[in-house]
Amino acid sequence: MLESKFFESVNAYRQMSSLIQRTTAAKEIYSTFIQTDAPQEINIDHDVKLSISKGVGLAPIDLFDKAFDEIVSLLVLDIVPKFNRQYVRREG
Repeated sequence: MLESKFFESVNAYRQMSSLIQRTTAAKEIYSTFIQTDAPQEINIDHDVKLSISKGVGLAPIDLFDKAFDEIVSLLVLDIVPKFNRQYVRREG
């Protein structure tokens, strides 16, 4: 699942204490998941995407928090209820 790869990458990024490591990881996460037409582009708000693009070179620890939260909200509010409705129909 695409989202889990993003979550894993962001969680690893948050654990990095070295700014050099975080900067490298931020660029990789950005190019893999965030930038337009990224190979594994996630669906996030344009303003969140823009904010991340401006912060990649600085690599603050919370750089991907808004995107992370947005994906969690999407999963909880959209995908999980759809799955539950489908599961109930199959059981019923």
